Amino acid sequence: MVVTRTYTVKLKPNKSQQKQLNQYFYEAKVLYNYLLNCSNIFAVTSCKIKHPWKYDKDKNKIKVELTSLPSKLKQNVHRSIMDSIKSLKAKKDKGHEVGRLKFKSEIKTIEIDNQSFSVKDINHIKLAGFGRSSIKCYGLHQIEDRIKLRNAKLMKIDDSFFLKICILQEVEDHQTSNVNIGIDFGIQDNIILSNGEKLNCKIAESEKLKKLQRKFARSYLLNRRITNNGKKIQKKLHKEYQHITNQKKDFTNKLIHYLDTSFDYICFQDEQIQGWRNLNGNKRTIQHSCLGSIKNKLIEKSQEQPERYIMLSKWLSTTQYCPRCHKKNKHTLEERTYHCSCGYLEDRDIHAAKNMLIFANL
Repeated sequence: MVVTRTYTVKLKPNKSQQKQLNQYFYEAKVLYNYLLNCSNIFAVTSCKIKHPWKYDKDKNKIKVELTSLPSKLKQNVHRSIMDSIKSLKAKKDKGHEVGRLKFKSEIKTIEIDNQSFSVKDINHIKLAGFGRSSIKCYGLHQIEDRIKLRNAKLMKIDDSFFLKICILQEVEDHQTSNVNIGIDFGIQDNIILSNGEKLNCKIAESEKLKKLQRKFARSYLLNRRITNNGKKIQKKLHKEYQHITNQKKDFTNKLIHYLDTSFDYICFQDEQIQGWRNLNGNKRTIQHSCLGSIKNKLIEKSQEQPERYIMLSKWLSTTQYCPRCHKKNKHTLEERTYHCSCGYLEDRDIHAAKNMLIFANL
C-alpha cells in the first residue's frame, strides 16, 4: 500500500546561506503583495517579474529588485495566490460568505516542487538558487532512499528554517495480531484502553514559559505597546510554545503507531472534547492535553482504513450499559467504579472502553 506522509527537517545554514534564505522570504513577501495588487493576476507571467514595487512607510512607491528568488519559487508564490482565489470562489458559489486575500507583512511558508530541491546525503540537502552548495540539515535519516519525493514547504519559524517534505511511501500490510482494542477518553485519566492501560497526555506549561509570560505582560503594561525588548521576549515565547507543541505531536504519533501495529481493530467514540472545556475546573486540563489531536488522528485513520478504525456515535451509552445483564445503570461523574445489581463490577473507564468493542460487534 502506498501512503502520503510528511517529515520535517531542520536546516542549519551557515551565515551566507542564512542571509540568502532570509532574502527568499523577503522577496516572496514583496512579490506576493505585488501580485495581489495586479488587476488580472491570472494573466501575469510571474517568472519574468524582476522589479516589482512596494509602498514604504510614507506611502511612496519604491522598486525592489528580485535578486535571490528563483523563477520556480516565483511561480509557486503566484500559484498559491491563484489557488486561494479559486477556493474562495468555490465557497462563494456554494453560498458561503467569503472575504478577500489581504496583503502580508511577513511570509513564513514558501511552496517548493520536487524539481527545486534534492537530497544529497543523510546530512545535506540542495535547494534551488544555491548553486552547487548544499545546506546542512537534521532529520533526513527518517527518509529512506527508495521513497519518492513529491514536494516540500520551506518554513521560517522565529529565526529557524525548516523543510517539510511530502513523500510517497510504500507501507507493508498490517500483520494480524488477533487482538482488538477500545479507547475511552477521559479528564482525570486521558486515554483508557480496554486492556486496562491508562495513559496521561497532559503536558503542562514549563516554569520558563510562565516567567516569560509575566515578563512580557509587565513590559506591555509599563509601556502600553510592544517594545523592541518585548519583541525579543515574544520570540522566546513562540519558541517555548513550539517546544510544547512538538511534545504533544510526538506523544500523538507514538500512540497512533502503537495502536496501528499492536491491534487489528481500534474502536473509539465521537466524544465532544471541545465541550469539556465548559465543565468547571477542566478548561486548563483539556488545554494542556493533546486529546483533540489524538481524536483527529483517529478520525483521519477511520477515513483511510474504515475497516480497522471504527468510530462509534457519541449517543451510545457505553458507560451505562451492563455487558452481563444488558441493563442501563446511571452513574454520576464522581462514581469511578461501575456496579450493577447483577454483581458486575469494573473500573468505570475500562468498562466503557470494553463496551465499545461490544457495540462494534467485535
